[in-house]
Amino acid sequence: MSFNLHRAWVLMLMLFSSVSYAAYDPTDIKAVYIFRISNFIHWNSESEMTNIEFCIVGNDKIASTLEKITQDKTVRQLPLSVTPFYREQCDILFVDAKSELNLADVLPHTVVISDNQSIGSQGGTIELATLEGKVKPKIYMANIGAYSISSSLLRIAIIEDGEKI
Repeated sequence: MSFNLHRAWVLMLMLFSSVSYAAYDPTDIKAVYIFRISNFIHWNSESEMTNIEFCIVGNDKIASTLEKITQDKTVRQLPLSVTPFYREQCDILFVDAKSELNLADVLPHTVVISDNQSIGSQGGTIELATLEGKVKPKIYMANIGAYSISSSLLRIAIIEDGEKI
C-alpha cells in the first residue's frame, strides 16, 4: 500500500472514532470528511449522474488532499472529480470559512459543506465543526436540498432542526 493511500485510509478510520489525533493536519481531516460524506448522500437525480463533482472554494490544501484521496475512487460506481472553484455542476461544494462565496446562487442539487460556524444561516447543509479538538459534522436539516442524507451519517452528527433561511 502506498504511503498516501495508507495515510488516507488511517485518516478515514480516525474520522468516526472518538480518539483525537493531533498529529494530522485539520485540513487533511476535513478533506477526508468531505470524501466520506459523499458516501452518505443520495441525490434525487443520481440515476442520471455521470460522476460526483467536488468543488472546493477558498482552500487549496483541502482541494489538493481531496484530489489525492479520491483519485481512481468511485461512490456507487460514479467516478469522482475535484474542481478548485464553484460551478453549477458541483454536487458537493466545500466553502472555506474565509471565503466570500455567495450561496444564494447555489443549486438545490449541491450539498454545501463548510467549516464556517454561520453556514447554516447562509443556507449550507453541513458544518465541519471543531469541538474539543475533534471535527464533527453538524447537519442543518432545514437546508437539505434535492438529496437525502443517510441515517448512518445522521447518527454520528449534531442535528440542527432550525427553520430554512
